[in-house]
Amino acid sequence: TIIDDEAEGLADLSEGDIKAFPNPVRNSLYIKTEQPLQQLKVVDLVGRVVLEQAVLEAGTTTLDVTQLPAGMYLLSVNNNGQSYSHRFIKLPQ
Repeated sequence: TIIDDEAEGLADLSEGDIKAFPNPVRNSLYIKTEQPLQQLKVVDLVGRVVLEQAVLEAGTTTLDVTQLPAGMYLLSVNNNGQSYSHRFIKLPQ
C-alpha cells in the first residue's frame, strides 16, 4: 500500500503547526503543536490503529512507542475537520 499525503487530503494542517520528532524513533516520539488537537492515532502499514490518544493540549506531548514492533508507522492527527499525517520509523530496542 502506498500512502500519498497530498492525495489523501492529509496535509490540511500545515507542517509548521505540528512537528513529530525524532525520526527514526526508538522510545519516545515527541509531538509539538501550536494548538490543541482533538485526536491522535498511530497506524501500522496494515491499517490497524496501534495507539490512540484523544485531546492533546498545545505544546509538546510525549508518545511512548517502546511497545511497538520495529517498522514504519503513520501518525495521524485530526483537529476540527483538518488532518495531518507524518510517517515515522520505529527502531528495534
